[in-house]
Amino acid sequence: MKSFLSSIAEKLWPDFETLAEPDRFSLLRELFGTLYGLPFVALALVWLVAETDLDLLREQWPVLLLILGLSLLAGRFSFFQITVGRDGSYDYNG
Repeated sequence: MKSFLSSIAEKLWPDFETLAEPDRFSLLRELFGTLYGLPFVALALVWLVAETDLDLLREQWPVLLLILGLSLLAGRFSFFQITVGRDGSYDYNG
């Protein structure tokens, strides 16, 4: 499994082999999570398209536009998360 993921990672990140082992392992975990989640995302999009009521969408477009605007506005705010490592160090970048 690791060699399969490593071959995909080498195609996505050309400098993958030059990274330190912890960095490579971190990228492999992210790649595994992404590949594991892709079928669920595809299934969710198919369900969303199949179950969307277009008449309701046409009727409620101002509300949807307001929600989109508010989410874009909220995305401009700066939020942060403090995490504590196993060694007791603090990371303020999340």
